[in-house]
This record gives sequence, C-alpha cells and structure tokens, in this order.
Amino acid sequence: MNMRNLSFRMIGVIFAASVLGAAIFIAPKTLAQSTTSAFSGVCAGIFNVANPYEVAMRQTGGTIDTEGLNASVQLDLTNNKAYIVVNQGTFNRNSDTVTYRVEAISNRAITLTDFPQMPGAKKGVVVTPELGGNTEFLLIPVNSGNTILIQGLNFGASGVCQKV
Repeated sequence: MNMRNLSFRMIGVIFAASVLGAAIFIAPKTLAQSTTSAFSGVCAGIFNVANPYEVAMRQTGGTIDTEGLNASVQLDLTNNKAYIVVNQGTFNRNSDTVTYRVEAISNRAITLTDFPQMPGAKKGVVVTPELGGNTEFLLIPVNSGNTILIQGLNFGASGVCQKV
C-alpha cells in the first residue's frame, strides 16, 4: 500500500465521520414556532388597514364612505382582552374632503381557537359592533413566540404584534 492510497482513504474516513457527526448534532427545525407561552402575556402592534387613495378611488361620484385606515392594537393574551384603536377616514366626493376620527375599543373579550389549517396558529375573534361586526384574525407566533403575525380574516389588513 502506498502513501497516495492511504491519504485518499483517510480523507474518505474523515469526510464520513464529519457527515455522521453533523447529522447527530444538528437538530431538525420545526415548521411552527408555536409555544404555549406565545399565547400569553401582552403584545402591541400597529398596521395599515386600507390605502386612503384606493378607498377614495373605489367610490362613485357623490358618495360618502367611511373606512378604517390604520389601527393600533394591544392584545392581553393572558386575560383574553383586546384594546383596539382604529383611525377612520370619511371621504366625501361631493366636497372633495376627508375627515378623520378615532374609534377606540377597550377591554373587549378575545375568543381564541386553534386554526387546524396552520399548525401552531390561532384564530381570534373580537365582537366589535362599532366596526360593523366581529373582527376575525389569524395569530401566527414567530421569533420563539415573541412576535405574533396578524392576518385579518374578514378585513383586509395584516400586521405584527410584538411582546411588551
């Protein structure tokens, strides 16, 4: 046996040992980073609900329309309470004016249920007659449960809620 064959054989052994060692020490990643603690504590966030220009363009001449433009939220997931502030714009095509007002909703109950179509996510529902009906959204924990992505299920918005 010459030195050349020995070095190729040694490289093969080292390579095989490296692959085996990496396979043992590297744990597979999970798809959802959901934990029980993700749905506890308080998170706060802000997000756009609608683009004011698009809202104005959807109207026909002479109409008045009120739309939510942006919102800030605070979700107390330990006590299942929501605090929502929506900035609403009223667009009057007759006078080409926009007026703004704030709709604040405090201490409202949140109902959380599992969302089986996405492992680790929850569906949230807050009864909000002030906003025209229930507000339904999907909560997706990421960043080890410190950040929660929010997707509106019955309104066109998405945002991020960061643990406080």
